[in-house]
Amino acid sequence: MIKYAIHVFVATAILSAVVWFGLPLLKASQPEHYAKIAGFFIGGVERGAVANGIAAAMTRLAETAKSAGTEFVDTAERGIAKVSGASAGDSDSEASSDSGDASDLSDNGEGAETAGPPKSDDVPDVAATNTTVEAPQADVVAEPPDPGAALNADPGYAWGIVVTNSFFYDAQMNRVGIMAGGTVVARKSSRLLPDGNVAECCYLKEDRLWVYEPVHLYEADLVLFETPYEQADRAPRDLLLEYCRLFGRYEAAKAKLYKDMTMRNPHLAEHQETANAYRAFSLRAKAIHEEHQTATGARRSELEDQLRKMKAEEGDYKRRNEAAKTQYDAWKQQNVLDLAASGRLKTAEMQSIENRMKALRPDVQAIVPGL
Repeated sequence: MIKYAIHVFVATAILSAVVWFGLPLLKASQPEHYAKIAGFFIGGVERGAVANGIAAAMTRLAETAKSAGTEFVDTAERGIAKVSGASAGDSDSEASSDSGDASDLSDNGEGAETAGPPKSDDVPDVAATNTTVEAPQADVVAEPPDPGAALNADPGYAWGIVVTNSFFYDAQMNRVGIMAGGTVVARKSSRLLPDGNVAECCYLKEDRLWVYEPVHLYEADLVLFETPYEQADRAPRDLLLEYCRLFGRYEAAKAKLYKDMTMRNPHLAEHQETANAYRAFSLRAKAIHEEHQTATGARRSELEDQLRKMKAEEGDYKRRNEAAKTQYDAWKQQNVLDLAASGRLKTAEMQSIENRMKALRPDVQAIVPGL
């Protein structure tokens, strides 16, 4: 038994010496046979058939680089085989002739389980498949610019919206003009007048610039909030603005339609003529009466005669005016007011706006009940 153990020990030592000193020499002189033998030992002890395939691929890369006159760099610490100094086209054309002995490199007795070495034209793919690729990062989607944001500084007052087209006034409450529905305002102050609260407001023009010189509007024509405009939540703000702008457009379209229908009234011309004549007669009578109050002598007597004559004529002016107005009003009632009251006096534009407002109304009234 001891003798047998000594024989095994000696044989093992000799084999180890052969592997230790012979393989480096074999690697330098005959790399293909070295790869075959090294693959056998390494594969049987550590990595099996997969390691043999990798060794074969590394050898093929070395052969390819050698035939192309380039340097082979084995970056084993990253698991990447890299050919440097030559273009892919050069290595493909000159190394393709060595692809015929691929079966020799993979024959280690486990052919059914061993992956064959890559062909020379697949060398770039070997490097690519061993390269660690980071997962693509999701793009950060920035919020789109706010088309409703003002382009100059917010006044800092509580903001509001003009519900529909409304008159605005100067500080003495002289009417200045009409402010469109959906106009953004910032209420600076408020005061109570006999016919309601009036707000002193800055307002935002269509070009998104604040006008700091204040105007005055009745608060009954506004929807008011507590924060400055720039702090308003964008979604409900834009919903209310769209709704009020539609309301203003609807009222403007309705006013235009009423005007167009009025111009079609067949009694309009007669009504205007008799009304103007009666008005001119009244103004002339007023002027004569005022002069009569200070006149003396013959002039006073002359003015008294004119006033008596005009008094007799006044009835005719008044009757003609009233008759023409009666005909005008009757046609207007039948062809404008009754149709408007029944909802039949609408243009296609008005109907479209009304449909859109109807669709928005539930969400709008969830924010401002009753609007």
